[in-house]
Amino acid sequence: MSKKISNIAGIIFIIILLLIFVLSKVKRNSNTNEIYFYAIDSIYEYSYDPSNKYTVNVYIREDIKTNELSFEIGSDNNKQKLSIDNLSLTKIGSSKYNGSNYIIYALDFYLLNSLYEKNCSLYIDYLENIYKLKIGSFVVRVPKEENRNDLYTLLEGHYTYYEDALVLCGLSFRPSEDISVTSFNLGDDVKVILNDVSELNDNLNSSVIDIEYDYDKEAFGSFLFKDNVTYYLPLSYKKLAYFYKTNIYINDTYYLDGIRYLITPRELNDYQSFLHKGEIWN
Repeated sequence: MSKKISNIAGIIFIIILLLIFVLSKVKRNSNTNEIYFYAIDSIYEYSYDPSNKYTVNVYIREDIKTNELSFEIGSDNNKQKLSIDNLSLTKIGSSKYNGSNYIIYALDFYLLNSLYEKNCSLYIDYLENIYKLKIGSFVVRVPKEENRNDLYTLLEGHYTYYEDALVLCGLSFRPSEDISVTSFNLGDDVKVILNDVSELNDNLNSSVIDIEYDYDKEAFGSFLFKDNVTYYLPLSYKKLAYFYKTNIYINDTYYLDGIRYLITPRELNDYQSFLHKGEIWN
């Protein structure tokens, strides 16, 4: 009789172990389906210098301890590890989305080499998984052109709402000398529509303006910019995305270091058509 009881107890013990195992797997799988990370599809471009820090923005759910995360950046076949001693996460805001609170972080880091990725991702190691989070176009290269940051006395960006998202639609630009321009590009994918450039009698005082915007209008033509005259430069995109910063290339001859045009933290609800979510990669 005692042997039979012992066998039953053994079976019950095995069943309990199996239940614990199954429940832990279910819990783990449910956790991995949660959205821990978001990014807004963005355009980033920097000039390469090993002593410079580079920045991308990432949204991390507020209950996640950032010291439990590690990062790589690049593509599936070309990643650079961002070691713990050369990166920092700085809180720049917060955003509520789909019932969860997310902290907006500026991820600042050094790179060992230049990096050119038109479809770039962060690879985030968390909870025994690697999450792939697309961030947009990320280009860090050594410009071939001459630097001419003395070419302007005013350079400001202006945004407008397009399909409920803030997009960089144009620039206010005041040159410091006369210049004849046949190409005026912000990185590879954004161009000034030179045939639509206009003089500004008054400065645009707001970074957000209300205009009808055609983001993929063909960019062509040429323009003669006059010294100390302020112009409005409308922009054309190959692919619409949030504009973080790029260098400006003029006539394929010289460039201006890119500036941050809008530094206000972005709400995820305002960029739903641009959102990327972190998904398990491994």
